[in-house]
Parts: sequence; C-alpha cells; structure tokens
Amino acid sequence: MHEVSIIRGIVNTALETAEQHGADRVARVSVVLGDFTHVTEEALRFHFEVLSKGTAVEHAEVTIRRENGSVTCWDCGGQNPATTEPVCPVCGSVRIELTGGDQCYLESIDIDEADGP
Repeated sequence: MHEVSIIRGIVNTALETAEQHGADRVARVSVVLGDFTHVTEEALRFHFEVLSKGTAVEHAEVTIRRENGSVTCWDCGGQNPATTEPVCPVCGSVRIELTGGDQCYLESIDIDEADGP
C-alpha cells in the first residue's frame, strides 16, 4: 500500500496549503506521475477521492501530468529516455541509473479563497 502513503501526502499537503491561505476549498490539484512509479492513474484518482472525503479537498479536480523515464549512463555519461531494456541506448552499458520518471508528487494547487469577513 505504498501508493496510499504517497497519495495521503498529496492530500495532506493540499489541505495544509488551503489552511495557510484561509481557503474554503481546493479547486484543483496537479500531480506529476512518472512512468516508473508503482502508482497508476486509476489508483491515484481512487485513493485521492477516498482520502479527501469530508475535507476541503474533497471535490478538487485532479489533473495528471505524465513524466517519461530517463536514464544516465555511468560509462558514457549519456542521458537518455528509458527503455524497457536495462542498458544504455547509446553505448550498451548496463551501468545505468534511473534519473527520471520514478516519482509521484504534487506539482501545484489551485484554491478558492475564503470569503471576506
């Protein structure tokens, strides 16, 4: 249930931000979802809905921006899009490091400001 803790963190951050700005509700959250995370769009939306129920984030629109995976080769130094093969697409080395597309995080929040006094 690793994905639940990630999504809980996104919901909590949105709630904290709304509170800091005196917002009545969060209108939209934008999330970056890497190709190599273990979180699917469906799981993100489902758990977001469940975890935000009864909060200022409950009816927020969730937008998702996909982030492609990338690798850096330790031998040739090349930075390239990740492929399904665990080798550098330039030199063929297996000494590569995943350097992108492995995260799921909150990119931005749109809030509805609280009504004045």
